[in-house]
Amino acid sequence: MREMIAQKDQKLLSQLTDEILETTPIISDYYSRDIIHKAVSRCYEICKQNNIIETRSIGILTIYSLACGKMIDILDPERKIPSILESEIAEMEKLYYIQERVNLLEQQGVIQNKFEEPHND
Repeated sequence: MREMIAQKDQKLLSQLTDEILETTPIISDYYSRDIIHKAVSRCYEICKQNNIIETRSIGILTIYSLACGKMIDILDPERKIPSILESEIAEMEKLYYIQERVNLLEQQGVIQNKFEEPHND
């Protein structure tokens, strides 16, 4: 039974990887499908550990991670994002506060959204 669940999870993670590539095509300018899939899988594990169950939440955290070049759980030098993830607040509130934190870190110059940088093709 566990193997069947694991296979289904892998199929869903592959589908999410494809959806990210379809909806955010700039990502493929920076990352291979394999790297994106690894980021999706890591964000899935982070979400699972923190009672975040929505596929879109995994996708959002993956896009934040890829945009900043660091996984969401190590992105914040003050570790406020992990605290938000571990908190008992609702999933959508977690995403809201994480987005606010990412925006603040970007405004402070701590992180940079690489998808907003001009790049040469």
